[in-house]
Formats: sequence, C-alpha cells, structure tokens
Amino acid sequence: MGFFLSLAFIIAVVITVYRRLTATEDATGQERVVNGIIMVVMVIALAGLIGIFIIS
Repeated sequence: MGFFLSLAFIIAVVITVYRRLTATEDATGQERVVNGIIMVVMVIALAGLIGIFIIS
C-alpha cells in the first residue's frame, strides 16, 4: 500500500509542476529552473518506484 501512496504523491507533484511550467502567466526564470529540477527529480523517483515494483 505504501508503494501506491508514494506513486500517487509523485504523480500529483509531477502534474502540479507540469502545470506551473506550462502556465501562460509570467514566471521568473528562477522559478522555472526550480520547477524543472523538481520535475526531473520526481520523474527519476517515479522510474525508481516502477523499477522496484518490477524487480520485487
């Protein structure tokens, strides 16, 4: 059950960050960089969780 809660959390964060990255409102360059870094980290975490699920 913890796996699925972690998966749901990561997907929620990825969706939120994606919406902020593609927003039409003006965002500062620093905010876009931070959101990009968060997106990369969450995608890596998602890939890791899927890998752990497949291996086990």
